[in-house]
Parts: sequence; structure tokens; C-alpha cells
Amino acid sequence: ALAAGIEHPAVYWDPATGAVKANESEEEPGILGGKPPFYVGQPFQFANDLQTKARDSEIAFVVGLERMLDPLTAQAILNLRDQFKQDNRMLVLLMASGQLPPDLAGDFYFLEDDLPTREEIGEIADRVYQETAGGTWKNGNRKKAIDAMIGLARFPAEQALSVSVTRK
Repeated sequence: ALAAGIEHPAVYWDPATGAVKANESEEEPGILGGKPPFYVGQPFQFANDLQTKARDSEIAFVVGLERMLDPLTAQAILNLRDQFKQDNRMLVLLMASGQLPPDLAGDFYFLEDDLPTREEIGEIADRVYQETAGGTWKNGNRKKAIDAMIGLARFPAEQALSVSVTRK
């Protein structure tokens, strides 16, 4: 789970799912008051309501916002900054790209998930090959597969190899 091990109330939001409880905290996130579904396709309303409905120390994980970030939603997020600092609330944006408008970018700390190394790609290749084809690599195909997957993130590398390997 995204927020496993976090003791504070946590909420997860994406455009299709809306807002749902993100962990096993005994406290229900304050933003989830009412009846589901919560904020499906409504990033502005979700961000705006976080100002008044999120509890002290609540964490909101937002996924896929880069596809729906409009000026109103950006302003609603800017409005959270000072309030969230006062009572230890946190907004975590998980995005495919780190592109935020300049007025938002300065308020976020960016962490990037590096692409896997050649060694890590080799481990992925060995695991996927064993699960898919069984047996061992032959004729230098392991090196060719690794060369082909360099530059891919972990999941796309697994997918590319999975659909490329056949059982004999």
C-alpha cells in the first residue's frame, strides 16, 4: 500500500478513483466525510476542500495531477501551503513528470526515481525470463535483451521482455 506504515490519517486521490483512505490508520481522513465516490475527476474541489476538511497531520497523496492541473487547481494547492505548515499536514504529488507551474514548483521538493542500472535490468531480465520461458538464456540472448531494455523504467522493461519471450 502507498501509505503502509504511516500512522497519520492518509488519503489517496487520482482522477479516476477519486479520494480513498490510503492506510490502516484508526483515524478516518477528514476529507472523506460524506458518501462515496469522493472527488472523482475533481482535482480543484479536492485541493480546495483539503484546506478545511483535512485534519492535523493528515497526508494527501495525489497521483496523476499533471494531466488535470489547471489554474484553479494550482491556486487551490498554493492556498494549502501556509495552512499545512501550521498543523503538519502534507500534500505529496506523485507525477510522471516533474513539470509544475513556476509558482508551484518552488514549494515542492522533487525526488526522481532513477532508471534501473545495467545490473538491475539484468536481474529483471533473469526473473522475467525464468517466470515466462523457464530454463536459462542461450546464444547471448541475455545480453541482447539487456541492451534492448536499457533506458526503460522497471515496469516497462518487465512488460517489454514479458511479451517478447516465448516458451519452447
